[in-house]
Amino acid sequence: MFLIVVALALLSCIEGTTVGVNVGAAWFKIATSKNGVDIALNDQSKRKSPTILSFKNNMERNIADSALQLHGRHPELSIQYLNYLLGESYDYTRAKERLNLLHSLVQIKKNNNADTIDICVTPDCTLKYTSEEIMSMILEETVRIAKTVVGKITDADTFIITVPIFFETK
Repeated sequence: MFLIVVALALLSCIEGTTVGVNVGAAWFKIATSKNGVDIALNDQSKRKSPTILSFKNNMERNIADSALQLHGRHPELSIQYLNYLLGESYDYTRAKERLNLLHSLVQIKKNNNADTIDICVTPDCTLKYTSEEIMSMILEETVRIAKTVVGKITDADTFIITVPIFFETK
């Protein structure tokens, strides 16, 4: 989070809005620099939101705190600790071992087009997403939260996304 604040402070002299997102394994945080550097609060007035996505009725997406509430009832439809699956090939056994250690009940299948991991949303795996698609859904939520803080965000505005160093660790 410190890196986001420093980067936003440096970019605050640039006209427009800068949004910084720190995506961690368990939490994400958002900072903006429209009128100085502000930490964005989520819908529950918290500075950090859980990095989790849950599906309800196989289609309705719930992200962050609402997904965390559904996780207790439907852990098999909840995806968290997504960083362990990003960019991994299907045969990468360490990702499967980490999912087991994290008690994740999500089903993973091989994506035949890219030799990566697909995450099944339905029990029969008729609805599935890649880990990158699910991360983009979480990033869409960060944009929604940032919009509530700074108002309109245009395509020309600057976004800074930071990830912890362990995303690179294999």
